[in-house]
Amino acid sequence: DPHIRPWCEPLDERRAPKNAASAANSIPFGVAKALLYGDLTLKDFTLQGVRDDNAVALAQRITYSLKERVEGGIVRIKTRDAGTKELHVRFPLGHISRPVPMERLIAKFEDCCRYAVNPLSSDKVKRLASLIANLEDSDIRELAAITVS
Repeated sequence: DPHIRPWCEPLDERRAPKNAASAANSIPFGVAKALLYGDLTLKDFTLQGVRDDNAVALAQRITYSLKERVEGGIVRIKTRDAGTKELHVRFPLGHISRPVPMERLIAKFEDCCRYAVNPLSSDKVKRLASLIANLEDSDIRELAAITVS
C-alpha cells in the first residue's frame, strides 16, 4: 500500500542506512536482515548491525512496488537458478489474527533489556518479565523495585 513509501524511499538511503534510526525505518534493510538471519533484534540496529556488509549487499538487490488495495504484502524472491518464490503475507505477526506467542514476546523483551543503559541481571529480567506477564496479579511496586535496585 502507498502508505509504506517513507519506509522505502529514498531507496539508496533505505538500502544502506547510515544510522539506527534510518535502519529501523527501512523496509529493504529490515527485509535483508530477516532473510539473512531469520529475525530482527535490537542488535541489528546497533552501529555494528547497521554496518553489516552482507545485509547492505542484499538490500541493494531489493526492490518494491506500491499498489492500492493490496491486503498485506507480497514478498517475491528470485533465486540464482531463476526460480521464484512468492508469499502473500495478508496480516503481519502481531495482528489480532496472528498474535505473537508469549514465549516469543518474553524472549524479545529479554533481548531488548540487554541494551538498556543500565542493564539488569538475567534473574531480574526474568522476574520483571514474569511480573509484566501477570500484571493483574502483581504488586506494581515490585516493578519499580526491580528496575531501580
